[in-house]
Formats: sequence, C-alpha cells, structure tokens
Amino acid sequence: MRALILILAAVAVVVVTFLWLNRPQRVQVDTSPPAGFPAEGFSHASFESLLIRRVSADGEVDYQGWHADADDRAALNAYLTAVGRYSPVATPERFPTDQDALAYWMYSYNAWVIYSVLENWPINSVTDVRAPLEVVRGLGFFYRQRFLFGGEYLSLLTVENERIRKRFRDPRIHFVLNCGSESCPVIRPELPTGEALEVLLDQATHDFLVDRRNVEIDASDRQIRLSAIFRMY
Repeated sequence: MRALILILAAVAVVVVTFLWLNRPQRVQVDTSPPAGFPAEGFSHASFESLLIRRVSADGEVDYQGWHADADDRAALNAYLTAVGRYSPVATPERFPTDQDALAYWMYSYNAWVIYSVLENWPINSVTDVRAPLEVVRGLGFFYRQRFLFGGEYLSLLTVENERIRKRFRDPRIHFVLNCGSESCPVIRPELPTGEALEVLLDQATHDFLVDRRNVEIDASDRQIRLSAIFRMY
C-alpha cells in the first residue's frame, strides 16, 4: 500500500509539473483596429491587402520580407486587434450568415498562424515553437499559445476543432486553413465572405486535390498516395 501511495504521489508531481511548465501562454496584440474599420459587419480587407502583397502566385508566404517590414507587421497587428475584439460568439450581429462566421474563423486562424511565425522568425517549422515539455510535436504552437478571438483566449487547436469543425462540419475547410507547414494547403490571398465563400471553398478543394503533391495515382503500382491531411481527418 505504501509503495502504491508513493507511486501515485510521484505521478501527481509529474502531472502538476507538466501542467505548470506548459501552462497557457497568452499572446497580446495591443493596438487599434485598421483605419476605417466598419461599425457593422466585419472587414477582412486589410488582411487581404497584406496577403496580396506577401503571398506569391504559388501560395508561398514571404515571411522574410514581411518580418522586415514594420508597416506590414503593424497592419497585421491592427487586423488581429479587430479579431480580438469581435467574433461570431461575442458579437453575432456582425456575422449575419454562417458563411460570414466561417470566414471569420478561417481567416483569423490563418492570420494568427502568420503572426506567430513572424514573432518567432526565423524558424524552419512551426514545431520549432516548442513548449517547455514537448511530449507531442506542435504542442507549443497549436495548443500552448492562446490567441484572442472576440475576447476569448483560444488555442489554434480549439479554434479548428471546436469553432470550425464541430460547428460547420464542412470538410472543405481543411483546404483553406493553413498551419504554416509545407504539407498544409497554401494561403489564398482572396478572402471572400457571404455566398462568395462557397466559390472559394470549392476552388480550394479542387486545387488541393489536383496537385500531385497531395493526391497521386500510380496506375502501374495500383497505389494512391495521399496528403497527411487525409490521415489526420
């Protein structure tokens, strides 16, 4: 019995230490929303302008140039300040349709990913942003960091699984969300809302599936090679 108590006590110490060292890390962006931000609805225009400048035709983000440009980093911070103040949960009147709400969650997710990469630049992978005790790859980036969405500090993991997948149940979202890795879908500069979002979701899905890096059919070997996204989801 004494041995069991000692084992349980040791396990408890390990668990508490793990939770303490990996406690959530709140990410703060303290500025004003973009100039001319609307009193009603939600505008992604400032973020879209940044993406048009900083994303190449093949979807590569110019992190180096963006990091070196103080004005563009400030513009991203301003957009994320709006993301932090408003959301479909906190201010539902600003998001009258499901498409508007989904657009908010997807675009703001991508924006926070870019922000975190820039804040930790230079890095080779988002998994370089590590928790003190990294038992699972990506723990530091996708779970420990907490970003502000409409007054709530949420991890990227929570946004993807609880705010997007659970709420909308649309598999096409996986071809728009960008996790900052080469295996993820590319960033798309266009940020439509409302009914136009359907066109984006369809196009993003099509583009991902016809890219041989993601789906390759080898008739001679009778094999189909798929992106890791299909295994994860």
